[in-house]
Amino acid sequence: MREAPVVIVWNWLGAAREMHGARIIRFGIVGTGGVLVNYAMLITLVELAGLNRLIAVALANETAILSNFFFNNLWTFRDAGREIPFPQRALRYNVLGLGGLLVSVTVLGVLTYGFGMQYLLANAFAIGMAMSWNYLSNARWTWSLHTASMTPQPLRVPESRTRR
Repeated sequence: MREAPVVIVWNWLGAAREMHGARIIRFGIVGTGGVLVNYAMLITLVELAGLNRLIAVALANETAILSNFFFNNLWTFRDAGREIPFPQRALRYNVLGLGGLLVSVTVLGVLTYGFGMQYLLANAFAIGMAMSWNYLSNARWTWSLHTASMTPQPLRVPESRTRR
């Protein structure tokens, strides 16, 4: 008998948590808050201020980048990178966030102007595309985690105990 997809995904998530520890979970929680900041700013700038979607998404992303840095520095990476001065960590995070911003603006532009997708849905895809870049690059450069600790290990999915 084959395992249900939910069990496979649940086991995979457990293996990912073991690989990267609770840090990536905290990064995701902070990122979720950043998504809320991003959407609040984007809706406000497009719907209330009447800004162009691409300008608005750039401003919304920068606001979320600053918010995410503050909370990631305070919580996610509280035990890392303290030998790097706070302003330098903030600058590094922002520079790397601009890479994520470039991804976000490009994806949003392609999906909304190229494929006619509604801008809020397109923004969800844009945010998702930038998350891996943001986590890996910031863990390595902004908070100076060692490369060895960031190297993914082969995916280990435990055998189901219900198998006979």
